[in-house]
This record gives sequence, C-alpha cells and structure tokens, in this order.
Amino acid sequence: FVGCGAALLLAAGAAPVQAANPTPTNFGNNARTGWYSNQPSLTPDYVQSPRFGAIFSTQVDGPVMSQPIVTKGKLIVTTLTNSVYALDPVTGDVKWRKNLGRGFDAGLSPVLCSDLQPYAGGLSTPAIDQTGTGTIYTTVKVGGGTGYPYGSVVVHALDVSTGTERAGFPEVLSGIADNRSFRFDGLYELQRPGLLYQDGGVYIATGGMCDAGNYQGWVFRVNQKGVTTGRWVAVPIRKKGAGIWQAGSGLASDGARTVLFATGNGIGDHATPGPKPIPGRTPPPGLGESVVRLSLTPLGKLKVKDFFSPADALVLDKADSDFASGGPVVLPASFGTPATPRLLSVIGKAGILYTLDRDALGGYKMGPDQSNAAVSMGSQRNGVWGKPSIFGGDGGWLYATTFGRIDFYRRAVTAGRPGFSLCANTVSDQVGIGSSSPVVTSNASDPASALVWAVTMPFRDGQGAQLRAYRGNPACGAELTSFRQWAVGQGSRYASPGVGDGRIYVGTTDSHVIGYGSPAPDPVLATGTDLGVGVAGTTIDRNVTLTASAAEDISSITIEGDTNFSLVDPQPALPVHLAEGETVTVPVRFAATVPGMRGATMKVVTSLGDVLVSLNAKGRAVDPYLNISTPIVSFGNVPKGLFQYQPLTLVNNGSQTLVISKFDVVDMVGGQIEPPDVSLPITIAPGARLTTNFRYTAVTAGAYSGQLRLSTNGSEPAANRTIQFSGFGARIGNLSIKPSGTIDFGRVKVGQMASKILTFRNLGEVPLVLNKYKPPAEGPFSLSTQLDEGSTLGSLGLVRLTLQFSPKSAGTVTRKMYVTATDSVGPRVISIKGSGIN
Repeated sequence: FVGCGAALLLAAGAAPVQAANPTPTNFGNNARTGWYSNQPSLTPDYVQSPRFGAIFSTQVDGPVMSQPIVTKGKLIVTTLTNSVYALDPVTGDVKWRKNLGRGFDAGLSPVLCSDLQPYAGGLSTPAIDQTGTGTIYTTVKVGGGTGYPYGSVVVHALDVSTGTERAGFPEVLSGIADNRSFRFDGLYELQRPGLLYQDGGVYIATGGMCDAGNYQGWVFRVNQKGVTTGRWVAVPIRKKGAGIWQAGSGLASDGARTVLFATGNGIGDHATPGPKPIPGRTPPPGLGESVVRLSLTPLGKLKVKDFFSPADALVLDKADSDFASGGPVVLPASFGTPATPRLLSVIGKAGILYTLDRDALGGYKMGPDQSNAAVSMGSQRNGVWGKPSIFGGDGGWLYATTFGRIDFYRRAVTAGRPGFSLCANTVSDQVGIGSSSPVVTSNASDPASALVWAVTMPFRDGQGAQLRAYRGNPACGAELTSFRQWAVGQGSRYASPGVGDGRIYVGTTDSHVIGYGSPAPDPVLATGTDLGVGVAGTTIDRNVTLTASAAEDISSITIEGDTNFSLVDPQPALPVHLAEGETVTVPVRFAATVPGMRGATMKVVTSLGDVLVSLNAKGRAVDPYLNISTPIVSFGNVPKGLFQYQPLTLVNNGSQTLVISKFDVVDMVGGQIEPPDVSLPITIAPGARLTTNFRYTAVTAGAYSGQLRLSTNGSEPAANRTIQFSGFGARIGNLSIKPSGTIDFGRVKVGQMASKILTFRNLGEVPLVLNKYKPPAEGPFSLSTQLDEGSTLGSLGLVRLTLQFSPKSAGTVTRKMYVTATDSVGPRVISIKGSGIN
C-alpha cells in the first residue's frame, strides 16, 4: 500500500458500535497520554482492510492546526482564520460555523513572522466541558477591526449544540501577573498549547512568534463566568523568552488545582535557572528551559510549586534547543515503582527522554555533583517537536516522533529506577520536521489491538503528508514501517490526528478536515511514488502507476503543493475508462533545488471519488554538504577519571565527496573531549553517512560543557559544523556500611529480642553491585532479606536492614558478616556480638 491514495467525498456508512469517547480535550485526557483505550473496532485487521479509508473530506475556511475533537455527536475543529466548526463526525457535513473575528496577520509589522499563513488565528486545541449541552472553550488571536486591541488573544466559550457564546464571554487576556509586577501584552504572544479545562475554569498558555518582540511564557486561568482569576509569567521583569508552546500539545495536569508544562529558551541572564544549584521547591524568578508545576491558590491565583530544569539548560539556550518543543505526558502508576509511582516524561530538542518524579520534579543541578536529579534519562536521540504518547498494556510503551523517525520505547526498571529502553524506530518512512506527535488507539489494554497513528511529512511545509498506522508492540530491534498509509494533501505542522467512535480525523494546511473510517473502498492504488534523489539544478523523471480497484473513469490528474514536482509528457489521454485491475502510467518530474526531503500531492479525480497520492523525493546540493544528527551531544554522568563514548552521525547531503579536515574542541570546561580515533581527513561519499564516536573523559566532578567545530569543504551553513557538548563528572561508586567494625547488642535476656538498623549506602553516582553478601545464616542472629548477592545500589542508593538478636541460651555469641562490592575497596568484615542472660 505504499503511496496508496484515499477515496474522498464518498458516501459514509455507519461505524461499528463503539464505547464512549475519551475526555474531549487535546490527546484524550488532561494527563495528555494520547492513549484512546476505548476504540475496540480499530483493530489491525479492520484498519488494514481496503474498506477502511477516507470517508469524507470537508472544505473549511482556513488551515487546521488544532487536533479535531469529538463530543456530543459533533466533530469540533478550529481554523487559523478564527472560525470554529461543528461537523457531523460520520459524514463531515457542517452543523454550524462560528467566526470569531478577523485573524491576526503575523507577517506584517511589527511581528514579521511568516510561519503562520494566512493568519495566526485559532491555533490551539479547544477544551470542552460536557456539562449540559456542553461548552467549547477556545481562543483566537485577532487583527484590526475587531473591537479589541490589535493582536489580542481572546477567549471564547461556545455552546456545543449551536455555537452561541456563553454569558460573560468573550474575555481578552490582559492584566498583571500574580508573581511579578509585569503586565501582559498580547501583541507578541501566540497561544499554541491545547487548553486545559478543570477546577471550574480553563487554563491557557502563551509563547512567542519567531522570537519577535518582548514575548514571555504566560499561564492564565479564566473561570466559567468569563473572569480571569489567575496570571503567571515565567521570567523576571525586563526579561523575555521562556515561551510555552510545546508544538501545540496541551497543558497537562495530574489532579485538581495543578498545571504542568514545559518552557523554552530564556533570553538574557536570569531568564533560565543558573548557574548555581536550585531546589525544586524554591524556584527562581526565571524558569526558561524548565518543567513547571503551578498550583491554584484558594483565591484563584497561580503559584509555582516545583520545577525541573536540565543541568545543561544554559547550553540548551546557546544551541536553541527548546525544552518546550515537547510537552510533558503524565504517566499512569503502572509505569512507576512502589518507591516512585508518580512519574512524568518529557523530551525537547536535545532528544533526551527525561522521566521525573511528579512529587519532587528535581530542581536545577540538584543531582550528585550538580547533575540532574531525574528519576531516569534515556539515551540521546534526535530532537522532538511534540509530545510522547503511551500505551499502558503489554508492560507499558512510550512513542515519540523525532526529527527523522518515530521511536518506540518499552518501560524498563534499571537499578531500581523506572524509565524506558529504546525498542525500535522507523527508518525508511519519511518523518521530517513538522510530523505530528503520535496518538494511540486500543481495545483497553489488549496488546494485539494497539495501533500508533501519526501524520508524517518530508518537510514542515506539509507537502506529501501521510496519515500512517503502526502496530503498537513491535519486535524490538526491527525496522518499523507503517502497515497502512493515506495521503492527506498538505499536512499541518505538528498537528496530531483526532480520534472518536472508531474513526480518525486529520486537519490540513490546505483547509480540509478528513475523516477516516469504513466503508471507504480505494478506487485507485498507486506505486512508484518515491521519485528518488536529485542534484540541485537537475531533474529526475519517474513513472507513477495507478491501478483501478474497481471499474471506473479517471477524468483528471493534477499535482498540488510543491512546484518542484510536475507532470511531464506523454500524459495519458483523459478521460480514460479502467476495468478492475487495469493500470495507467503517469510520468512525473522532480526538479531538485535544495538539500533535504520534499513532498507533493497528486490528485486523481475518478468516477468513484477523488484520490490523493503522496509523492516524495530528496534533493542534494551540487557541492559537498554536511548534516549532523544533533546540534547538542550530552554524555550524561561519567565517573570522574573515567570516560564514555557517544555516537554522532555525519551525513553528506551533497553530490560531491565531503572532506572533514579538522576537529577543534573549544571552550571545554570540566573534562576532555577526544575527536574520533580516525585519520584526518575524513571523506564521506555523496548521500553516505558516517557514525563515529566521541570520547569524553571526566576530569573534575560537576557540570561540563564545550563545543566541537568541524572544518569541511562543504557549502553547508556554519551552524551545521558546530556541536555543543554537555554532561557531568560523577563520583565513582563507594559503598558505606554503618555501623561498621563491630556491632555489639550487649546483654539481652533469653527469649527476648533486640534490634539494630544496618545501613548500606552508595556514596557515588555509579551503581554498585554486591559481589559478595554473606550475612549470619544461623544461630541467634537474623537479618532482613532486602539484599542478596548480585543486588544493585543505584546512584546514592540507600537500603536499611534490620539486624536482630534473639538469644536461645545464656552466653556470648559472635558471628562474622562479609560484604564485597564493585567499588574496588575489597571485602568488608563486620563482627556481630551479643550476650544472652537469664
């Protein structure tokens, strides 16, 4: 089914009987798990059937970048032109439409941001209160002629059944923050994260547009009467940055009166925590590059209660590696352990999966030697623009869309700490920047029913986008490919598909809402849609073959989107009648202009419905052209005096041999980086890649940072040749046992019992293994069995054991206890003594 088109505008049939919808909010619930566990009809067999496909495509009045939401028999979508639509979720018919004022044109002065066209209007996913007829809480950003100050962010509350505005609304976001004498100015603010409805009101967050103007990260609370009760800002006065955008993923919550989110780059001193360690419960004024917990006070104000910021936050700022490019996901208790049951996970542009304790997020540099006080950290992957989603069955899974692939993780517990291990990832599927965060459907916790859905695109312009479906529990180590995919036209950047009643919904940049379900036979199947690789300034021609799945007429074939794709002669004479199984060949051309992945959409109009076919290709530079897998490399905790390797992938995206002639390590603090043990110069053939290892040696304890600068013969920008390093020199493992030497219980009456606490502690950051553990095995002494040979004590791990003495007769008894750990200290011998008396 590669390149398979989807039939549009077909009559839709009834969907199978389905359980009630999840909470009508971004990613299905306020925990933002992205797991829709009440979709029993969306089995792999059902989705793989040719009867499952596009059942409608409804034209709306602007691009859709929010997640479609199903509630009370209606499909709710918003557009960048500030309209809210209520569609029939089966047929796509428009039930009502409400325009909320002229959109804000961010491309005009003073913002001058062209990322959003035609307007920076209704971007965020609404939140819905299902009480009574239901209320849709949504926001828009308005331009001139609306009666509001130019660039205002306006909150609306609409009746689900009619679109009528609720009493007390609309409300314009404005006023002075609860935590700073700092007034909100909506002109440079963009409201991108999905809204959070709880506590009798709606929570709303903002960030910037193209980093223009004096923007900040703000959170507001507006109650059901349309009154703003709470305002909080993430930076001190006269600072900017720390925007909350999360690639559109919603503000999260793990209970009443609490809000969780991530912030981006803080701009200027003290806009981001640093440089000294800061406990999580005493947050600083500047909370850029942070995960933040806000609480709602009894007076309805917002107050920060806890935070976590990576210890290399200042390095992230330098590399423009927003922590807020990915929002947090609140994990169920089944993902934790009895010691740490309340977890959340988050990934940013640095590509490191952090798992944090929600009861103590971790502050800044509060780990050993000023490292991260995180529950666990995954290995470094490509950066993320979005949010992980989960499946709670089969032991627990987590899925994340990165720049270039989709990663599948399994829950794992290492040295007693819960976290994740990478299981598999996509390789050949085109998952470029702009691809959506995944969502997950299943029949409860049945692993055979778990499906992962994402809208992928070669590049963030959305051309050649596809809705893809993956099995949720693949074999680890296998290359992942989607088992079904459908062209969607021009996809919307970072916008995840919606889910409801056995159907999937996708909003597009070319102003459509597409529903996928059954029955929807594909009139045409397409092959040959990957046009290959072209050098800038040249063209490549390929044939796309269309095969009729039923007798039909094809009346027109066009290519939409990227103008580098075009039809070339000889084209088939149209109209043409095809019997079932007959084919028609369509010559297509790709004119390469820039390096990287590109995509477009072929539209085939048939007598059975319109078909969209995704085309993709890759461009290469004329000269050598270096791409690197990540602009920031983190080595994590490395024992002082020891070393660790970290891979870096170098890609030649040019058509001439790339030569790397020099590695320069500069501004290195706290350690030593050694370039790869290869002879210079390094040569990489056109289109080839080289994965090499850099070695870091921890010279001192504590945080370190530095840069690697490459010298090449390529035409790539200078940013492609600079890599930031970060990490921490760690203390080696060191086992402490207290009390040590001799433990004397003294005199104890026969038949009675005395107890003492024996403490095993790892004083270092490197896990320790007990190679020998021989407690007294007989007689009047006994020891609780929490440890055994082979037991592991994690970083700063602590175990308390109860040692008991119960004399059976009068007299003095002595025993020996032997312990050896992997800290190279040698065996510890503990003498235990006690005297029984009558």
